[in-house]
Amino acid sequence: MDDDKTYFFRPRVGKYYQDGFNGHRTLVLGQYLYCWRQECAYREMCTVQGLSRQLDLLCPLYSDKDDREYYRLSNSNLIEVDSYIEGEDYSAFSAFTHRMLGLREHLSPSVRAGLWDRVAFYNYVQHYFPDPEVFEYDVRKALLDRYFQAFACVLDELRPEVIYVWGDALKRILVERSSELNNAELECVRQFDAGFVSVWIFTAGYDGGKPLPDMRELYFAGNDFRSEALAAGQQSPAPQRRKKQKRWFITYLSGHPALRGKLDIETDVAAMAQELWSAQGEGVIRVDIGPEGAEEIICLDPDGKSVIDLIDRLYDIVSHGTGTFAGLLKYADITALLGVQPANLYQKLHRFRSGRRSSRKK
Repeated sequence: MDDDKTYFFRPRVGKYYQDGFNGHRTLVLGQYLYCWRQECAYREMCTVQGLSRQLDLLCPLYSDKDDREYYRLSNSNLIEVDSYIEGEDYSAFSAFTHRMLGLREHLSPSVRAGLWDRVAFYNYVQHYFPDPEVFEYDVRKALLDRYFQAFACVLDELRPEVIYVWGDALKRILVERSSELNNAELECVRQFDAGFVSVWIFTAGYDGGKPLPDMRELYFAGNDFRSEALAAGQQSPAPQRRKKQKRWFITYLSGHPALRGKLDIETDVAAMAQELWSAQGEGVIRVDIGPEGAEEIICLDPDGKSVIDLIDRLYDIVSHGTGTFAGLLKYADITALLGVQPANLYQKLHRFRSGRRSSRKK
């Protein structure tokens, strides 16, 4: 279809897009939009038949809105990001924003805008889905091919230098078909996890220019940017109490060689993830990108009491506080997870645990 060669959902272009994120024009590429409204008369046509572009001004969700130039299906990317900035709790956006800004605390509207007003956002698939799904390359290959030219139009218009691609399926189609682009060259440089979202970073060059080099400082907010974002958020209303984000490290934990097949209790994985999340906030560890481009946990004081305490808490989780290991995970696995081999570890742990038990009795 000729319509598929152009996009229907307009990219949401932040007002400071040309200034860039870390000085470079940046595009965030999402996967798809889905409709939660089950009773819509146009649901079958819009989601199953894939004819969203024929329903631009007919969506009943916006029928009572006065500003119909804004409230229309083709502005779905704009409406989604604007709603998130204003306070809607979209888990993918929240995890990505925390990761990009390197912040653990609640994100006020001003802090959210600090990122999203500097980037453009575009969903790859150009019609609504009926429900959320695990977006897999082999299952959705026809759709990925169908809308590649629409994505190429976005590149021509926005000419981003850095592209954050959400999900393995989109990464694969860009790698597979990027050679077909007329005046752009893409290079996939690294991957990281933002909550449950797997994010691939591409750089782009145009008109014969080469993509940006693989330099980590190009892709994540520096201290100055984080300080500015926090300062902007100080005038925002006090945040409401939010649920702890247990999923932050779950993807990493589940895929770690020391843990694969050894943690079969979801609550244990979530509890370990929460301990690591807390340890990051306390400055005991940080999550960094290793030489292979994968995430790794860095202990800031590997021989210190705080790390020994963290190891002990993680062990207590898998031993269920009994002090006797009830599964397969051992102290050595936990130290491998944290990348530490402090001298005389077992003696330190023994002294630490004995001291802690003594203090509890007092």
